[in-house]
Amino acid sequence: MDYRLEDSLDLGLNNAFKQCLKHALSHPNEEIGGVFYFNKSFSDFNFLKMKSRNTTEKGLFSYSDSEFYQLYEDKRIISLFHSHHDVDSNLSELDKEVAQSLNLPSYVFSLKSKSYNLYYPKLYKPRPLKSRIFIPTFQDCITFVKDFFLLELNINLHNKIDNWARHRTESNQKLMSILNDHFMEIDKCNIKYGDILVLHPNVSEHYHLAIYVESHQIYHHVINALPKKEFITPEDLNKVYKVYRYKAV
Repeated sequence: MDYRLEDSLDLGLNNAFKQCLKHALSHPNEEIGGVFYFNKSFSDFNFLKMKSRNTTEKGLFSYSDSEFYQLYEDKRIISLFHSHHDVDSNLSELDKEVAQSLNLPSYVFSLKSKSYNLYYPKLYKPRPLKSRIFIPTFQDCITFVKDFFLLELNINLHNKIDNWARHRTESNQKLMSILNDHFMEIDKCNIKYGDILVLHPNVSEHYHLAIYVESHQIYHHVINALPKKEFITPEDLNKVYKVYRYKAV
């Protein structure tokens, strides 16, 4: 089974993420922002730098821009973005309120701790699984699992786990911690629809996630491709690192 991992697409290596990071670093003493957005055909994505309309508090970024609202009306915004220059990447209550009011994910980069955080509002509904492009952090193998649970199983994992971005440090350990906290490990012989497969790293150090669907098939999102279903043989299944099932199922 040939799957490809998002091993080299961490923040800063993609052009849109480069622009985002450069924008944040160019303003080390104030909070700045922007949005990640789809192009008109939804076949690629970009980053839009925005100026804050908050003229009284330079430490707080305010979204108010005609281009922003046009993207918002066209449902082309992937995620809000803003930096924290003097605190870590945890979202404040105000940050969460803004994300919830717009019903959009919010991605935060801390200049102080060099850490990242991705927050999803509780009522956020992701794009359909089919025909969606691969986007590091926002539409990768990890977020695919989260979105499958919401769209196919009506299980909203946003309510339990705020940060769904792949961590830049100790990625595998933190991913396994989330799975162990909210799912239960099962025997590969008892696998059924909706179970999560953790696949061993191939080229990179990162684990890859897939969903078992039916008739010996898995459903997953691989790098530089659309989500796809493919058959998994008993030999391939034996090579799977671990299998997890949601505890409430």
